[in-house]
Amino acid sequence: MVIWDGRALWFFLLIFANTAWALCMNGSGNDKTLTLTEPYGYFWTHDSRTEYASDSQCYVLIAPQDGNRTVTSITIEFFHVETEDCCDDAKVYAGSERPTEPDTEFAKILGNNITDIVVPGDTALFHFQSDGTVNRDGIAGFYYITANATDIPRANLKCPFNCYGHGDCVNGRCQCHMGYNGGLCKNDDKYKVGTSLEGWRSTGTNILTRCFSFMMVVIVDLSENMLSGYIPEGLSELPEARILLHGNSFFCPTPNISQIISVSCGNVTVATIDPPRAVSGSTQLVTVTGDGFRENEGTTSCAFGGVLSTNTTVLNPNKVQCTVPQRVAGRTDFQLYAYGAAASANSVTFDFVPDCAPGTYLRSPAELQCSICPENAKCDGGSSPPYPVAGYHRALKDETVYLQCFIPHACPERKDGVCKEGFVGSRCSTCVPGAFLVNEECVTCSGVDTVKPLVLLVFATLALCVLGLWMALTVLNFSSTNILLLFVQVSGLILDVPLNWHSVFDGLGRSFAAVNVDLRQLGVACALSMDYEELVLFFLILPIVLLGIITTMVAFWVVWAVTRRKPKMEIPHALRVLTNVVTNAFIALLTLAHIPLAEKFVEVFQCATDVDRSYVISDTEVSCYTEEWLASRHKAIAGCIMYAAGIPLLVGIISWVNRNKLNDEQVVRRYGVLFDIYSDSAWWFEAYRCVYNLLLLLVPVALADYPLFIAAMGMVIYNVDGAIVRRYRPYRFPHANNIYPFVVWSWNLTNFTGILYSTRTLSATQSDIISSIASVVVTVTGLTLVHSLIYEWQLIHWISLRKLPYIGHFFVSKPWGLLFPVHLNKAGRAVARTIEKLPDTTESSPLNYYPSTLYEKVLPTTMKHNRSFPPPDTSHPELKEVKSTHSTGGQEVLKSCVMDGLHKRVGSVADCHGHGDDLEDGSGPS
Repeated sequence: MVIWDGRALWFFLLIFANTAWALCMNGSGNDKTLTLTEPYGYFWTHDSRTEYASDSQCYVLIAPQDGNRTVTSITIEFFHVETEDCCDDAKVYAGSERPTEPDTEFAKILGNNITDIVVPGDTALFHFQSDGTVNRDGIAGFYYITANATDIPRANLKCPFNCYGHGDCVNGRCQCHMGYNGGLCKNDDKYKVGTSLEGWRSTGTNILTRCFSFMMVVIVDLSENMLSGYIPEGLSELPEARILLHGNSFFCPTPNISQIISVSCGNVTVATIDPPRAVSGSTQLVTVTGDGFRENEGTTSCAFGGVLSTNTTVLNPNKVQCTVPQRVAGRTDFQLYAYGAAASANSVTFDFVPDCAPGTYLRSPAELQCSICPENAKCDGGSSPPYPVAGYHRALKDETVYLQCFIPHACPERKDGVCKEGFVGSRCSTCVPGAFLVNEECVTCSGVDTVKPLVLLVFATLALCVLGLWMALTVLNFSSTNILLLFVQVSGLILDVPLNWHSVFDGLGRSFAAVNVDLRQLGVACALSMDYEELVLFFLILPIVLLGIITTMVAFWVVWAVTRRKPKMEIPHALRVLTNVVTNAFIALLTLAHIPLAEKFVEVFQCATDVDRSYVISDTEVSCYTEEWLASRHKAIAGCIMYAAGIPLLVGIISWVNRNKLNDEQVVRRYGVLFDIYSDSAWWFEAYRCVYNLLLLLVPVALADYPLFIAAMGMVIYNVDGAIVRRYRPYRFPHANNIYPFVVWSWNLTNFTGILYSTRTLSATQSDIISSIASVVVTVTGLTLVHSLIYEWQLIHWISLRKLPYIGHFFVSKPWGLLFPVHLNKAGRAVARTIEKLPDTTESSPLNYYPSTLYEKVLPTTMKHNRSFPPPDTSHPELKEVKSTHSTGGQEVLKSCVMDGLHKRVGSVADCHGHGDDLEDGSGPS
C-alpha cells in the first residue's frame, strides 16, 4: 500500500540544480583535459553516482609510461557503456591533439555497446560529449600498454567506486549483486522504486527529473508478506515515509534506516566449511555448516571472496553444499549470499592452494609457492598436507619439524598424523590418562594385571636381600660376576642415550633396563598407580626397606643361635655377628646397585629440549619444569646426596680407614665385600668404581641436549678406565684383568654405532650390517664374561669336579683344558681358603700371571703338573704363611674350614672342628 501526500516542488528542483553542475573525471571541469600516465588504470566520464551532466565536454588524455621503453600501442577495454543513442557519445583519437577535422576519430562509443580497442602509438585521447536532453550513467574503461598485458596484477586491482557497494571486485571487474547490473553496478533497474506519478523510469538511477503533482510516499506497508532477502538501502530515499516490514524473513542485521517502524529478521551464520581449502582451478565440492539457511531457495549462493559458486544446494537449515569456483591461489573469505548480496552475518576463511607436485606441499594457505617436503615426512602433492613417516611425529609447536618418536611403533605412518591408540602428546611419548607405560605399551592396569608385577616386586626385593646375605657370607666372591653386572649396567646407560638406534638394539635395551630396575617397564608403577614423584620416593626409601629386611632376617637367625642352637651362641658374639653380617650385606647391595639406584635420582635432572618442550631423557613421559617435575626434584636431590654421591663417599672412607688391615678378621667379616675380589694394592678400587659410575651418570646431565657428545664423552671415560685396569690389574683373578679390555671395546663399538646411526649417512644395508656386527660383539662379550665366571668358579672346585661319578673324566679332558686351562693347586687352594679370597698375583711376571706356586694346568690324561710351569717357588709369601701355619697345627689354618650356616664366614675359629686334612689332600669341600 502506497499513500501520497503533497509537498513543495522546490526540493526536487534543488536536486536537478545540483546535477547540472556535475564535473568530469576526478573533478576536472568541462572542456579541460585530464592526463593519465600510469602504465595501466581506469577512466570514466564523471565522478557522480548520478547520471552524467547535460552539455558535458570531458577530455581524458591516456599517455602511459613504460620506463625507458617505447610504447607502440594502447589497449582500452570499455566495460561500462550507457549513453543516449542519438545524441551522446565518446570518441577515441590516436594521439594527444584535439581534432580539427570532423569524423577523424579512431573509434566511437555510444549506446550500450561494450567493446575493446587497440590504439596505435603511445597516446590516446578520450572525448565524451552530451547534449542538454536525456542523460544516462556514462562510460568507464580500463587502459594498459598492450605489450605489458600479462604483467597486470588483475587479482589486486580495485574497481572504481568499489562498485558503489552493489557488487564485488573480482580481477578488476565488478560482479554485481542481485538486482544491479552494469559495469559499475550503478543500475538498479530490476528493483527500482517509482520516482514520479507518471510511472517507472526505464533506465538510470533513482533521481526525480519531473513531477506533475505535489505528492510524496508517506506509508509503505509490506508487513506479513513472508518476504525474504535483505532490506534494500534504497528505502532511505523516502524521507517522509513510515515503513512497516514485520512478519517477513529478511536477513539480519537490518540497515539503520530511521523510516523503518517495524521489522522482523533472522540471523544467518556460517560455522565451518569442510574441507577448508581447495586446489586452485578445481571445482571441488564443499560442505558448509551453520544456522538459519533458507531451504529451497534458488537465490542462495556460496560466495568465495565475492565470486559466486555455480552450484549451491541447501540441504537443510544447517547445511549447504556447493562447488568451489575457479580462482587464483590465495586466502579469501567465505560467505553465504542471497539475492546477490551477503546474507550471512559472518564469514570464515577459505584457502585456494596451488596444485603441488608429489614431494612438495603448501606450507601455509597464504603462500602461493609449493615447498619441499620436510625431512622425515611424506607429501602426496595437490592440497594434501605432509604427514610423518613411520616412527616420527609432527612437532606440536612447529609443523615443519618431524621428531623421531621414543617408542617407534607408537608413531605409525598415518596421513592424519595421529598416534597409536593409547599414546598422546609430543612424539607420542605419553599415555592417555589412566594408562601406564608397560613394555612400551600403554595399558590400563586392573584385576589380575596388578598381581604379577606386585609378586615380581616382592620376589625381587627378597632376592636382593638374599643376594646381599650370600655375598656377605660366602667364602669367595667372584670378580667375573662384578664385571658382568657392570657390563650390563653400563650398556643399559649407553642405550639410554637418545641416539638414532637401530631396531636390533630394542630387545637389548629392554633387557638392560630390567637389570637397571625400570619399574615402569616391569609394570609395577601401573600396578600401584604410581606417578613420577611417587616413583622417585619409592627408590629413595627402597634401600632403607632392604636394610630393614636384611636386619630382620639376620636377627631371626641370631635369636635361633642364642636360644636353640647347640652349643648356644653367646649374646655379645651374636650381636657382633648381627652387626657384621648386616653391614657387609648392605654394603654389598649398595655397591652392586649403585648405578641403577643413583640413576633414578640423577636422571631427574637429565632434561633435553626439542621444539615442543623439555623432557626427562630416561622417562620421556615427564616434562621438565612442570609441577610434577618440580615436586620430584627435592626428593631427587636427597637421593643424589644419600646414594649417588653418598655411596662413593662411604666406600672411600671405609677403604681408606682399613687399607692397612685388609686381612684383619674383623675387617673381613664387616667390610670384606669391598676388598675380596681386588688385590691388596688395589684396596681403593671399589671406591674408584663408584666414582666412575657417578661420572657416567653425570655426563648426560651436563650434555642432555647433545646426545652425540654424551656418547663421545662416554668413550673417553671407558678408555681411561680401561687404561687404569691395564695399568694396575686390580682384580685377583688374572683372567678378569685380561678380558676387561674386551668389555671396554664392546662399549666403544656400541657408542660408535649409535653415533654412526645419528649421522643418518648410512644406507639401510650398511645400517643392518653395522647393527649385526655390534650385536654380535655385545653377545660375544657377554658370553666371554660368562665363561670367565665359570673359569673363576672352577679354580677352587676343579678338584671336586673331577671326582664326580660318570662325568668326572670330562673335567680332565682336552676340551675342558682348552676352555679352562688353569686351576688352583693344593697350595693355592690352601691360600684361598685361609684368606677367603683368591691369591694375590699382582707381583707376578706379566708373561705368567698364574705362578706355579699356586696354579697348575689341566692335562688330558694325568693330574701331574704341566711341564711348562717352573718348579714350585717355596718363597711365595702367602704360601710360606700357609705352610708355617699348617706345620704348627695352629688354629689359623682352621679358619679356612667350611662351617654350617653363617659360621663359614662369621664364626670364630674356635667353632671349626676337624677339617685340617682337607688342605693336605686338596679335596676340601667346595
